[in-house]
Amino acid sequence: MRWVRTIAGGVIPGLMVVWAFGQGHPPEVLSTVWRIPGPGGGGTWGVERPDRPAPTTAIRVFRGVVSKAWPEGLVPVFAIEGEGRAELRRLPPLGRENFSDPLCFLLPPEGEPDAALLAGRWTLESESEEGRRHRLAMEWSVAGERAAGRLDQETDFRFAYLTGATWRQRQLEVMVEYISDRYEMSGTWEQGRLRGTWRQVPEGDSGRWEARRPERVRALPPSADTLPLFEWRRDGGSARWYGVGESSPGDGWRREPLPIGRAWPLPEGGASVGRPPGEQRP
Repeated sequence: MRWVRTIAGGVIPGLMVVWAFGQGHPPEVLSTVWRIPGPGGGGTWGVERPDRPAPTTAIRVFRGVVSKAWPEGLVPVFAIEGEGRAELRRLPPLGRENFSDPLCFLLPPEGEPDAALLAGRWTLESESEEGRRHRLAMEWSVAGERAAGRLDQETDFRFAYLTGATWRQRQLEVMVEYISDRYEMSGTWEQGRLRGTWRQVPEGDSGRWEARRPERVRALPPSADTLPLFEWRRDGGSARWYGVGESSPGDGWRREPLPIGRAWPLPEGGASVGRPPGEQRP
């Protein structure tokens, strides 16, 4: 017998699954994001913490919010690292949604106001037509009309996968998969809540669901202090460079037209700024 059938009102034997709404998580903290460039455009990303300063070889680039609980109003940013890669992306790698934690959180770009409406953590309640109810949490990242989510990773719902998600005109469409079971889930944002329906496909159970934001732990840093964070690419190469506002790596680099998000700049006269890959620090 399966011990869980995703959010569709399946059977969970024994004790109720313990689920979290952010209790016990540290509050949001504004931290410096650093990068150590590597060969071939690769490298490592990280964030400074009071008990874990940046390595001496790190280049400090910008500041972002660091939080265990995904905060409302901010978009998660993921570090995509590998051989010849050290990139920042608004969505986790495909198929790795359940295993990818954000590097930090930023304000969405000014041209994407609806991104903040979905991005972050939600508490969700579902009910089947037969009256079975479940409570859990979900977390969402957004980039344009593409969305990526995961169910509460602190519970057994982490074994379910959210796939093919879209977010357009404040409407969410997503498939939920667990082993051989599949469900269609759709909802609409209205007055700070998500409401919608779900159904098993090709046929089976169905019901309704509603999601709310958990209570905020503390206020976010002032948005007036933020600048757009841009990605630059070297002409004819795979190297990336990141900078806020009008910063530039110099000739031979092309700036992507849309910013990743709005970041908080480094303190005046503070740490080093990012330099093009391969360039030596003074």
